[in-house]
Amino acid sequence: MIYLALWNALVFLIYGWDKLMAIRKGRRVPEFWLLSVSLLAGGLGGIFGMVIFRHKTNKWRFRLIVPLSLLLTVFILIYVI
Repeated sequence: MIYLALWNALVFLIYGWDKLMAIRKGRRVPEFWLLSVSLLAGGLGGIFGMVIFRHKTNKWRFRLIVPLSLLLTVFILIYVI
């Protein structure tokens, strides 16, 4: 559980970093990586990053995949562990 909390905090920070770079016209985090870290048990951090930073909320891939990644993580926690 500590791993999940730390990982989701890191995912949240990655979304925040990408938003900051979008504002400053800096080097962005590729969408592939944002979605990948969310799919690797980082759905909650991704959702918080999207909502709090208002980042990637209009992109259908993010609106679909990030919540599904959270559901996948919950499913794995309930049924596998």
